[in-house]
Amino acid sequence: MPRPRDAGTRIPLTLSQQQMWLLEASADPPGLFNITAQHRFAAAVDEHALRAALEHLTQRHETLRTSFHSDGGAPYQSVAPSVALDFDLCDLRDLPAGEPREELHARVGAQDAEAFDLAQAPLWRSRLYRSADGSEMLAVTFDHLVCDGTSAYIFLSEVVAAYEALVAGDEPALRPLAVQYPDFALWQRDWLSEERLAAQLAYWKRKLAGMPLGPAMPLDRVPEKPTRRIATEPISVIGDAYAGLRDLARETGGTVFVVVAAALNALFHRAAGVTDVVLSTTLSGRQRSQLDGLVGCFHGVGRLRTDLSGDPSFETVVERMRETVIGLFEHQDIPFMRVRQAVLPDLPRGGPALLAAVPVELQYFHTAHDEWTPGAGVVERPGPDRGPDDLFFRGHLHPLNVTCLDDGERLWGQFSYKVDFYDRETIRRLAADLDLVLSAVVANPRARLSQLPVTAAD
Repeated sequence: MPRPRDAGTRIPLTLSQQQMWLLEASADPPGLFNITAQHRFAAAVDEHALRAALEHLTQRHETLRTSFHSDGGAPYQSVAPSVALDFDLCDLRDLPAGEPREELHARVGAQDAEAFDLAQAPLWRSRLYRSADGSEMLAVTFDHLVCDGTSAYIFLSEVVAAYEALVAGDEPALRPLAVQYPDFALWQRDWLSEERLAAQLAYWKRKLAGMPLGPAMPLDRVPEKPTRRIATEPISVIGDAYAGLRDLARETGGTVFVVVAAALNALFHRAAGVTDVVLSTTLSGRQRSQLDGLVGCFHGVGRLRTDLSGDPSFETVVERMRETVIGLFEHQDIPFMRVRQAVLPDLPRGGPALLAAVPVELQYFHTAHDEWTPGAGVVERPGPDRGPDDLFFRGHLHPLNVTCLDDGERLWGQFSYKVDFYDRETIRRLAADLDLVLSAVVANPRARLSQLPVTAAD
């Protein structure tokens, strides 16, 4: 189990960081792998209290004070005792009516695109945007070496909790951390032997042999020079519809995640006629429960490959997906870059050709600790009214991404897509058809895929 390290120990990169280090070295543009998370406040923000909350988190998480260096070509990370907070207030209240939203997106986009100097901590920046309509939004951009999707949500929930405590005149009372990210880095290097990695690689070679390339939802086009422009369509499953998903998961021995992943498979099968469906999914990489509350680059990437040939019932698809997910969790330690090099050695290394070859990405986060699953993303969100506006909407490379948050009472999220690859109407129809598929399979899980009603197949 990870434990606090001895003082003065040189800290290696974790396997996830090493993979990201190599990717960032050839990234074009340089800030390509940044992650930007955002939170809208319900009331006017006390700037002093927000600064104090951000400072509190800077001291709480060593990754927020980490920089990266190289010794003879071997990268390592270093933690500073303190760093200057990179925070600024962006006042948009004087802009003409109708312009603040466009200006906000432009400024957050610029904040997201700016690369970091890896040798200079902190490798994150925060901005508070004030608009004329009274809304205030915090946007925080991280270099991927110090943060991942789950960590972004942890950061937001903790900074809001700390801020609310400070505004109330109290000290933040966040849950104590058992270890820090560098402790995990040292432990992982000792525990994850080449023999363990070889066994996991053998599994993925069998599982992904002959896998199809590209997203299961065909692209509308492949641009010569893709931009970073992203648009979204919301997902919301509430009330009886969500209760039906939970009941179906229980009846089939799976989880809501398994049912949703199976439903996406069914959706792409009906919309595009594919029978060999591959989804990319992110894993939190937190196989030890004491790592849940840490901010850092833990994430892993895996593939969910499902055979839909023979017009199976949705129940059968759920069973196949459940077995696939179990295999993913049991073989999630190996960095996917090693898997890709072994299974897809000729995959394009960058540019539009690579984007056209990657699958649809599914990101799924639990927002409650009712059930701990090794490697599943568990985050805490402040309050019951969080919705798609609070999702981090940049930081993914896939032309089509599905992000879901599950709090045990509802499911919400969004389809986010690169507008250079997909038309708005394509994704709007896809989002509407997901509602149809979910309703149909909850009503009759024994229905065959050919019986599921989707407009995209009409």
